[in-house]
Amino acid sequence: MKLFTQLICSLAVAACAGIVQAQEPFPSKPVTLIVPYPPGGAVDTFARALADGLKQEWKAGVVIDNRPGGSEVIGAAALAKAHPDGYTIMASTEAASILNPLLFKKLPYDAAKDIAPVSILVRAPLVLAVPSSSPANTLREFIDMARARASNPVRYGSAGAGGTGHLPFIQLASDHQLQLIHAPYRGAGPMLQDLLGGHIEAGLLGTAVAEPHIRSGKIKGLAVTADKRLASLPMVPTYQELGIPDINATFIVALSAPAGTPSPIVDAIAQAARKVLQNPEFQSKTLNPFGFVPVGSDPASFGDYIRREIPVQKKRIQIGNISLEM
Repeated sequence: MKLFTQLICSLAVAACAGIVQAQEPFPSKPVTLIVPYPPGGAVDTFARALADGLKQEWKAGVVIDNRPGGSEVIGAAALAKAHPDGYTIMASTEAASILNPLLFKKLPYDAAKDIAPVSILVRAPLVLAVPSSSPANTLREFIDMARARASNPVRYGSAGAGGTGHLPFIQLASDHQLQLIHAPYRGAGPMLQDLLGGHIEAGLLGTAVAEPHIRSGKIKGLAVTADKRLASLPMVPTYQELGIPDINATFIVALSAPAGTPSPIVDAIAQAARKVLQNPEFQSKTLNPFGFVPVGSDPASFGDYIRREIPVQKKRIQIGNISLEM
C-alpha cells in the first residue's frame, strides 16, 4: 500500500511538472533567427535590428544564423527541418514561400507543407529607373520608346533571374506588348553599376539605393510602386498617378516558422514583431533608411498574401519561360 501511495504521488508530481512546463512562457530560451543571406545586406541588417528589438520584448536572446545561398533555398531548407516549437524562425523575402516553388524543378523543402507563415514585416517599394542619358523622361515615354524599338529591344537588368527585379518587367512587357531583353546579374551591385554607366537601359532599384543617384542626376526615377509618393523620393510618381497598370514592383521581408509550430506561439511571435515595428525609433533608424514600409501582419493575412501571389507570379514565370536549377 505504501509503495502504491508513493507511486501515485510520484505520478502526480510528474504530471504537475509537465503542466508547469507546458505553461512556461515563450520564449524561455534563446530563439534562432535564420537569415538566408550573408551578413551586411539589407535583409540581414534589418533582421539584426529586428532581433535586437525582439530581445527587448522577450527579455530573451535572439541568435542570428546566416544561411546564404540558392535564392533562400538553403535557409528555407534549414527552417523546414527545425523543431516546430517557435525557437527557430526565419526572416526572408517572398522567394522562400512563393517564388522558389515556381522557379525550381526540385527543392529540398515543400513550402506549402514545411513552412508556416508568421508575419509580413515590411514592404519595400521599387523604383523603375533609367540612366541619365536615356531619352525617356517619363514611364510613358519609356514604354513608347520600347514599343518603337521592337527590332532593337530595350535591355534591362536585374539582380538575378526570377527575382523581384526581373518578374515585374515581364509584367510591363506583357501589359504593353513590348519586346525587352533581360540581362541578369550576380547581385544588385553589378547591375546598379551598369545602369549608372548606361550599359543597360532600365532597372528596378530599392528606394534607398535609388535616392542618392536620382538626386544627383545620375539616373532618372520614372515610377514607384506605392500607394502615394514616397517622402524620400517626392519627385517620382506612382503608377496610379500615371494611369499605368501597376507592375507590382515590390518585395517583402517576412517571418516564417516550421510547419506544425503551435498557433499560440506563432501568434505570440507575430505580436512581438509588430510591437518592434511600431517603435518610432526602430522606424527612423531601421525602416526609413531602406525605404521599408511597416506592415506587421498576422499569420492569416500572410497566408492569404501567399495564396494571392502564387497565381500572379506563376503567370509571369510562364510568360517568361523561366526555370532554375539548384
